[in-house]
Amino acid sequence: MFWLVSVLILSSFAHCNEDLLRQFQICKRSDPQLNDCLKSAIQQSINILKNGLPQYNIPSMNPINIPKWTMPKGGILSYEQKYTNIELHDYPTTVILAVTSKIEDDDFSLSLKCTAPILKVKCNYRYDDAKLGGVDVSSVGSLIYTYYDRDFYITFTGGILNNGSGRYLLISDTQINITRIGSFTVKYESENLAAADLLTKLSYENLDTLLTVNKGGYDDMYATGLKNIANAVFAAIPYDKLFPK
Repeated sequence: MFWLVSVLILSSFAHCNEDLLRQFQICKRSDPQLNDCLKSAIQQSINILKNGLPQYNIPSMNPINIPKWTMPKGGILSYEQKYTNIELHDYPTTVILAVTSKIEDDDFSLSLKCTAPILKVKCNYRYDDAKLGGVDVSSVGSLIYTYYDRDFYITFTGGILNNGSGRYLLISDTQINITRIGSFTVKYESENLAAADLLTKLSYENLDTLLTVNKGGYDDMYATGLKNIANAVFAAIPYDKLFPK
C-alpha cells in the first residue's frame, strides 16, 4: 500500500510539473540564438508570474513581499533603518532589453538588462536615535517611495542540485544594479506628524545623497525578493526540462 501511495504521489507531482512547464517558452541550451530566446521567454514569464501561481508554491510578483529588512548606518544616515511588511509593487512593468547567459550542465548564470516605468515600495519603518541634517527624526510609521523611469541590471547565478527526484536549479546569488532613475518621490506618515513631515522634507532636500547612501543595501533587498521568486519557479520544474540540451 505504501508503495502504491508513493507512486501515485510522484505521478501527481510529475503531472503538475508538466502542466506548469507548458505555460513557459522553453529555450534549448544548444540554441545558437539562446539569449534571444531567453529574452522572449523571460518577458512572457513575467506576465505569467505577476499574480503568482499558489498551486505550485510560486508567490506573486505584484507585490513582492519581504517580511523585514535592516539598513546599516552609513554616510549622512547615522542610524539603522528598520523596515517591516515590505511590498515591492510594479515589477511586472519591467521590460527586458537584453540577456547574457551561461547555461551549462552544472553551471548557471543569467544577466538581464532591464528598464521599468515605475517601482513603488510600501513598508513600515522604525528609526531609533535618528538624526538627519542634525535634526532628530526618530519615529515609527509607514513609508512609500517610488522610482520612475528606472534602468537596471539583474544577475542570477546558481548551481544544479540532484534531490533524488531530478536535477533542479538553485539560485545562490542575485545582484541588482540600478544605473538610472528618471525621478523619485517619497512620503512618510507617522503618529509623530512633525517627524514624518520633516523626514519627507529632508529626504527631498538630500535626495541625491540619499539615493547613493546604502544603495547596495536597498539593491540587495530588491534582489532578495526576486531571488525568492526565481527559486520557487526553479524548484517546481526540473532543470533539464526547463533548459533542455
